[in-house]
Amino acid sequence: MSGIQEIAPYRVPDQVLWTGRFLKDINVDYGTLSAELMVYDEASIESMLTNIWMTLKGERPFEPTFGSNIPALLWEPCDRVTAYSIESDIFDSTAEWMPYIDIDYRNTWVKDYPDNNLYHTQIAYFHRITGLKGGFSINFVR
Repeated sequence: MSGIQEIAPYRVPDQVLWTGRFLKDINVDYGTLSAELMVYDEASIESMLTNIWMTLKGERPFEPTFGSNIPALLWEPCDRVTAYSIESDIFDSTAEWMPYIDIDYRNTWVKDYPDNNLYHTQIAYFHRITGLKGGFSINFVR
């Protein structure tokens, strides 16, 4: 017996098909303004992360811990403290539900805009399985 142990690969969710170098997922915007049925690679990761962050914990039947507290935090006062809580929840929920995605702490931030009742968020990530690096921005609007 050699000293090398096999490490179990990360479990990829059932709705995502990973075939070597790309990810494929169902587009949540399908049917609106000629959106394609499938999204790939970076768009797929963005879709999966957005679905986690916009699902309130306890909202999904039979999976009470799925999601994040971001939808509830949007109704708190729009200030830097709430922005920090949203940023922290992004890191926590991603680590829990997509452990194969590493969020880049240095290049991810949340900025509050109280006059517009929104939080502008910049996300940078690395996908451990495929090696994809990417980023996107999202506005959390009250």
